[in-house]
Amino acid sequence: MVRTLPSFIFTFILCSASVFGATIKGFIFDSKTGEPLIGATVLLKDTKYGSTAGLDGSYEIKNVPIGNYKIVSQLIGYSTVEKSIVVASDQDV
Repeated sequence: MVRTLPSFIFTFILCSASVFGATIKGFIFDSKTGEPLIGATVLLKDTKYGSTAGLDGSYEIKNVPIGNYKIVSQLIGYSTVEKSIVVASDQDV
């Protein structure tokens, strides 16, 4: 049985865009149990940018250029979740 990937507690913190780009940070939890989804992959679709969730469900993607992206999260046993985001200078999403 495939469970729905969490109602992501996507706590995106987009730092000011610098020469290297912005940083996207967040946490991934199971929507039913509240447990962190350790090892879930989080990536920006059709790019080289991505990360995996740590022991507390946190992830961080650094040096992301300004633009529109689809952020995708996957974990075995859960369905894949995809959401649109905008990375902009001096903006939290």
